Amino acid sequence: MKIVLPVMSIVVKYPVLIDFLQRTCKNGVGVEVGVCEADLSELILQTVPCKKLYTVDPWRNFDPDVYPDSINDIPKEDFDKMHKKVVDRLAKYGDRQGVLRMTSVDAAKCFEEESLDFIFIDGNHEYKAVMEDFNAWYPKIKRGGFFLGDDVFNTNLADYGEDGNVLLVHSRNPDGTPKASGKYGVFKALVEFQKLHPGFQFQVAGNHFFSQKV
Repeated sequence: MKIVLPVMSIVVKYPVLIDFLQRTCKNGVGVEVGVCEADLSELILQTVPCKKLYTVDPWRNFDPDVYPDSINDIPKEDFDKMHKKVVDRLAKYGDRQGVLRMTSVDAAKCFEEESLDFIFIDGNHEYKAVMEDFNAWYPKIKRGGFFLGDDVFNTNLADYGEDGNVLLVHSRNPDGTPKASGKYGVFKALVEFQKLHPGFQFQVAGNHFFSQKV
């Protein structure tokens, strides 16, 4: 089945995704991996008539070798406050939501295989971690369900290093050194995952990827 994406600007971040979920995931049970302050989580719960959305995020620091991203500069106490804010923010949606404070791979173990209608992955975007997420979550999707994600910033494989990543600098200090940056290997992971699973097909719209499990 060919996935038909909405006809609208792919520069705008969330309308493309929300429109897609509204048309494909009514009454579905889904998971969002990588929540931060739950802006997208609340948008989904407000606008998509899904049965339940589980939100997954560890809200903690990682060793830079494990998660090479400037988000690790956030103090632990701020992560604790962020987690509480998310719990409070989503509480009004009652049993339509569930907050899981754990790593992506650990959270995947909480779900049966082929039990979910959609998954949106926006966690650790380093190549190795993305492959771990794909391997952990793809079996949890029902046939006909949707495997979605973010952070496809570069589709030119020639730009990727031996570690499977490209470096993206979000902002710079006055002296030109990176202020906020991260390693991104999502597109490389998609290509490699497709080689391992020939039935896996995906499309890219803006920074998002879309795939339907067959």
